[in-house]
Amino acid sequence: MLFDLTRCQKEDEIAWKARGHGVADIAVDAKKNVFTAGLDGKARRNLKVIGAEASRIAVTPAGEVFTVSSSGVVRSLGPKDTKWKSYAMRAIDVGAGANGQVWIVNGRGKAAFLKKGKFYVYGNTPCSANRITVEYNGQPAIVCKDRKIFESVKHEGRGQHWRKLQGRALDIAAGPSGDMMVIGQNSAGNNNMGIWRYIEKQ
Repeated sequence: MLFDLTRCQKEDEIAWKARGHGVADIAVDAKKNVFTAGLDGKARRNLKVIGAEASRIAVTPAGEVFTVSSSGVVRSLGPKDTKWKSYAMRAIDVGAGANGQVWIVNGRGKAAFLKKGKFYVYGNTPCSANRITVEYNGQPAIVCKDRKIFESVKHEGRGQHWRKLQGRALDIAAGPSGDMMVIGQNSAGNNNMGIWRYIEKQ
């Protein structure tokens, strides 16, 4: 299958509103609560500090938030939890899918999934990754350090298969409807790298 890397919308069709602090990463749960990893290293929920150092952040639809600190420590906090949980595996990035599946890029650039409170590296990651997202069905997609983009098409059984997608990117995100979007590597003008959506060719 082929993909076109197509501009999401014309710039004059998007109205942006500035909110709160500068952020390094952002995530939204099913109730539209906004979680951010601030440039000051603090995790926030709807602009209120919730503790835990965070340089990267993700949240499940149920509201369980996962953070990665600048030193690679992964922590999580459920919507009813009062204490953060820490995980043994270090990470560079974290993502959560619409089905609740959580993946990280570990400190060696490998994709790893969460199962029963522990992260496991599964299969062969096709590059040294530094960004990850999780599609609605629990499949990860990654951006490599050389900015190539790969999507996992299978991660059950005894093998994991990846396909390379068109284009290059700085970051990637997937939504519950199946949309996948990236921040492109090329300038779109006015210090804007451009937000792009993948459109599958028929």
